[in-house]
Amino acid sequence: MRAGFLAVGVMGFLLAAGCSNSPTPATGRVPQNTVDGEGYSELPNMQLTPGAVRATDLASVEATEAETEAGRPTWDVKRQVYAEYGITPGRGLRFEIDHLQDIATGGSNDIGNLWPEPRFDVWNAYDKDKLEMYLFHATRAGEESIPDAQAELVPDWRVSYIKHFGKPAGYPDP
Repeated sequence: MRAGFLAVGVMGFLLAAGCSNSPTPATGRVPQNTVDGEGYSELPNMQLTPGAVRATDLASVEATEAETEAGRPTWDVKRQVYAEYGITPGRGLRFEIDHLQDIATGGSNDIGNLWPEPRFDVWNAYDKDKLEMYLFHATRAGEESIPDAQAELVPDWRVSYIKHFGKPAGYPDP
């Protein structure tokens, strides 16, 4: 019985968090359907998500990291991102709203830095997280500058992933 209530609650949340394909007046950006059918890509639409940084040096990144972590995007902002990408209700579990420029290397919570990143397809959120962790440690060890780490994530983080870890077997070329 308890599991039934949980399932009903989760489904209710997903419906309530549903997105429409209507324009978003807050940003004036036109929704793009990049996840249904043939147009799907593991990369964000650069018109919607060009990336945004809050800092370009290690001292500034470290000084603002706790504040930025505390100000993670709200559900309203996440719903707006899903809507801008044309993701329909119930599809949200396939994605996570992620920062194109990682918080740990100076990325911001600006909506222009957020995109629905796939969780389970090839070139997914877990792959990008692995790269972000590598870049975090490389910047803290002084092996890579913050601007260089930021440049590795945009425009195509997959190229950087291959540079540091090799191409995973069965994955398509970027």
